[in-house]
Amino acid sequence: MEEFRKTLQRRQTYLSLGLLFAAVVILLGRGLARIQSNSVFAPEIVSGFHTGLATAFTAVLLFRTVRIRMMSKNPEQMKKLYIAETDERTLLIKQKSGSVGMNFVLYGLLVGACVAGYFEIIAFFTLLCATVFVALVRLSLKLYYRRKY
Repeated sequence: MEEFRKTLQRRQTYLSLGLLFAAVVILLGRGLARIQSNSVFAPEIVSGFHTGLATAFTAVLLFRTVRIRMMSKNPEQMKKLYIAETDERTLLIKQKSGSVGMNFVLYGLLVGACVAGYFEIIAFFTLLCATVFVALVRLSLKLYYRRKY
């Protein structure tokens, strides 16, 4: 259990670094939106999307950081989390649905959409639609394998 406690501490450190990065992204995004407000390449919808995405990302990271901190203080909850993370059924579902690979594709498309938003609005919406499609495929595979196993 001590090894799992170290894993949780490492995870909490990474989440804290992610929170710092998200805060920087929000501040830089707002600054770029003010600088390029008259530009054709940075429409308001893209700027709003970036701000909303960074805010949602920050909220998720903050929730997970608080959750891990609370669970690491309570040995009973930490044991439940350990059991949930090492559950063979859950690991099989993740493996069968290609969860790890799909996450890389999903995040790559999302980053691509954010970058494309500064250059071409059509590419932004195309990548955003591709991201939504991959997310729906991932969700449907996860639900399918959850029922199957």
